[in-house]
Amino acid sequence: MLLVYYVVFSQSNDLTAIYEKQLKTDFGITRLITSVVMHILMQPEFEQSLNMMKYAINHPWKFRS
Repeated sequence: MLLVYYVVFSQSNDLTAIYEKQLKTDFGITRLITSVVMHILMQPEFEQSLNMMKYAINHPWKFRS
């Protein structure tokens, strides 16, 4: 939540200033941290989905109708 607060409230209203701020290192680090956290949090759901797809492929007679 602190990273979201930083990104939202550190920007000004000028679009060119927002674009230039996004090129700075601190925004890159913020994006990196949030993307890593998102991937770690979503990994169990992806694993469960892949297991369900594998089950459906290996047991097609259970899904005929």
